[in-house]
Amino acid sequence: MTRILHTGDLHLGGVSEKNVSEKCFENICLYAKENKVSYVLLCGDNFEKEYITSKTLEGFINSIKKAEDTKFIIIAGNHDYMSAQKNPYSNMELPENVYLMSSEKIEKISFDEVDFYGISYGDNTPGISPFSDFCVENDEKLNIALFHGDAFSDTPYMNISREEMRKSLLDYVAMGHIHKGTEVEREGKTYYSYCGCPQGRGFDETGTKSFIVADFEKGLPPKFMRVRSSLFNYEIINIDISNINSTLDLENLVGDEISKYDSSDVIRIYIKGALCEGVKISVIKDIFKNCEIIDNTTILSENKIKFDDKSIMGIYFRILEEMKSEENAPLEIIEKAEKMGYFAFSDEEDISWL
Repeated sequence: MTRILHTGDLHLGGVSEKNVSEKCFENICLYAKENKVSYVLLCGDNFEKEYITSKTLEGFINSIKKAEDTKFIIIAGNHDYMSAQKNPYSNMELPENVYLMSSEKIEKISFDEVDFYGISYGDNTPGISPFSDFCVENDEKLNIALFHGDAFSDTPYMNISREEMRKSLLDYVAMGHIHKGTEVEREGKTYYSYCGCPQGRGFDETGTKSFIVADFEKGLPPKFMRVRSSLFNYEIINIDISNINSTLDLENLVGDEISKYDSSDVIRIYIKGALCEGVKISVIKDIFKNCEIIDNTTILSENKIKFDDKSIMGIYFRILEEMKSEENAPLEIIEKAEKMGYFAFSDEEDISWL
């Protein structure tokens, strides 16, 4: 049996909380050691080449050395491509258990039980289909390819078609570039999957992140599983308060939603819907200081009509309503203007929406 760990899109050296990406990679290497992983596949964008330092490179090597009995197979992606300028790999003395595929053409690294195929980016948008005429050299061995790009699509990045995948006779295509992990799927005899990034770095990468572990034995169906790698998750909660009548009810609702996540998670809450008079978003922000709360609520119609039509506020709201009906009206700005006027002229002193 051959056990393989598939990951990538580490983006080491990029902006992250307390070097969390570096710590995440260290944990992956420790997992490989403790679980007798034969090969770790790093499928590109392992570094943010514009921001790496000598400390980043040193940490990368030290983490790999923690799994000295595991072989690391590496390709470069569009964020750590193999150009002469700022090539992150040229400044490292790679340990003996590291195998870097540095060519812009498919190359092969052979071991007794498995052949690995891969190709690195020479620049950040190669725009090629490297597997157009590809087929494995020895179908009796286990054959695995490392790929970084957009499968089954026409983009400036590397691509591979379903037909090319079927004709390749590969056992598995380990894919990087897409930060959201996918299920393991199959084309012909070839399994494939995006591992996704192992650690979210912002609210555009929400949810639990993981890597793929696969047990291969030639002639038998492989066994795949996902293992959580994220130290914490970024999470977004959407709350509609149209039926909430008090601040206490909203507090309970927000508390119930937050309780679904780990205390270490970074949470952003969007509050939308019509704001009742008895609900104070500013109070909720004070209670849940560890969350980022975005107030996207609107003012209830009955709160606006309590102002006389001939009063300053009555005229103000009427003008804003007329503006809403105009073509390409900036509704978000108009709704903020309604809030500004409402809180300025009523006894409600809630400026949480600012």
